[in-house]
Amino acid sequence: MTQQIEADIARTRQSLVETMDVLEYRLRPASLLDDVGQRVIGLFRNPDGSLRTVRVAAVGGVALLTVAYLIRRRGA
Repeated sequence: MTQQIEADIARTRQSLVETMDVLEYRLRPASLLDDVGQRVIGLFRNPDGSLRTVRVAAVGGVALLTVAYLIRRRGA
């Protein structure tokens, strides 16, 4: 009976260590930044790796309009 309890404690301890390792990795700033980067790339790529041209063009258009607005505002 005691051996069974000790084995259960050892398994639980090992499971806790593994869970903590996963949490530590997921919460590491570099991991978080990589995850965000992959999500942003995913917004502009199709599953086959090709560009989603409509989205790229939309972001480019917004950037162009923003720059034009800022230039015009400075000149006024």
